Amino acid sequence: MRRTTRWRQPRAQVSLSGVAPLAFAALALVFACTPSTRGVDDLGSTSGDPLARGQQPARGQQPVVVYTSEGKDLHTHALDERTGQLALVSTVTLPEQVQYAVADPHARFLYVSSSNGKDRHGLHAFRIDADSGQLAPHGTSLVPPGGRIIHLSIHPAGSQLILAHNQTSQLASVRLNADGSLAGLVAQPGPTSTGFFTHQALVDRAGTGVVACGLGAAASATAAEKPGSLTVFELDAGVLSQSQQILLGAGLGPRHLDYLADRVFVSAERGNRLLVYGYRGGVLSGAPLFDVPTLIDPSHAQPGQRTGAIHVHPSASYLYLSNRANQVTSASVEGQSESALLGGENNIALFRVDERSGEPTLIAHYDTHGFEARTFSIEPHGRFLIAGNQVARNVLDSSGNVQPIPRSVAVFRILDGGELSYLRKYDFAAGDVFWVGSVALPSAEVGAAPASPE
Repeated sequence: MRRTTRWRQPRAQVSLSGVAPLAFAALALVFACTPSTRGVDDLGSTSGDPLARGQQPARGQQPVVVYTSEGKDLHTHALDERTGQLALVSTVTLPEQVQYAVADPHARFLYVSSSNGKDRHGLHAFRIDADSGQLAPHGTSLVPPGGRIIHLSIHPAGSQLILAHNQTSQLASVRLNADGSLAGLVAQPGPTSTGFFTHQALVDRAGTGVVACGLGAAASATAAEKPGSLTVFELDAGVLSQSQQILLGAGLGPRHLDYLADRVFVSAERGNRLLVYGYRGGVLSGAPLFDVPTLIDPSHAQPGQRTGAIHVHPSASYLYLSNRANQVTSASVEGQSESALLGGENNIALFRVDERSGEPTLIAHYDTHGFEARTFSIEPHGRFLIAGNQVARNVLDSSGNVQPIPRSVAVFRILDGGELSYLRKYDFAAGDVFWVGSVALPSAEVGAAPASPE
């Protein structure tokens, strides 16, 4: 039986809508003085849960907070490392819908993009409270001239951000001040264009290169297919210089990628494939080394079926990828026309990765208990996976009745060998779940806190 918990009203909330840049410092001060509600607004009851044996992390292990977006709202939750329950700490409200976010390497700051998808876009910096994880505005926001920031990543040294603009299919770079605030755009001496519909640009582990995913587009009655692409840039002090571009085959469009050793693992949204490329010295292999399907039944993929996010587990032994479907059809219920899910797979696929060759082997699929898992996060200690089911949909039950399934965040425990065990989900009502991430907070015993790659 599914275990569902609905949101309670957050205790601490800050809105950035209409806030002038000069007011950020005052807001930050007010927010910092707001008492944390962790342990008060608990989103999952521990009653009846045999794993509920306390709320504190194991000795020497940093506590983890999970960030989830709900439309314009960005929530902070404490993660119970024993039960996987989420406890709401606080909420901040962005001027427009949250698009993506990334933490700095030491979990001190969170950088968030917002957009209405048309003409209002922003990039915002937040300071992460070291004890509670709650967010306070930090410095002035930036209005990106390239439009909507669909993805952003950070240099391993925490010195700059790389922005992916899907509307203009361009990349940009933003310098970060020593205090973590946004310093401004880095002037680019040459073009930073990628393939059609840039969906991600991820700085490599060495901090000297960036690989960008161009989703492309399927052919239509009036236009030929726009090929999917992988574009490589050299990165030097925020300056991007294109060095390579690979066009993928027909019907293949990369959405997201992740790095592991000298390999790049690519989630091909168009095509429902996992592609593995060699990556040495900032150069991709010309063709994929491995090309494997991601679905349970690739031969019966529904219209609109596609992949989503991809993340390598901290152990480097396996990786996860989301499969998504949200297309609807009309159904007649008691003489009335109702919208219902057409079908398809909404799950997290688990792949084992061969240590020597990098070959991925599909092991299992896990239902996300919702629809359109656009985003998920593996918390930095590698014990839990948190998936965001972006949209609400109706489904027809066995009696032919319409049952609404809300947006949600689903929590899984990661077992030995990478297998997932579903724990619970939390329903959302106010807006789409566009992004989920997590960080480990600083600890005097352990030192600097790692941030999730999300």
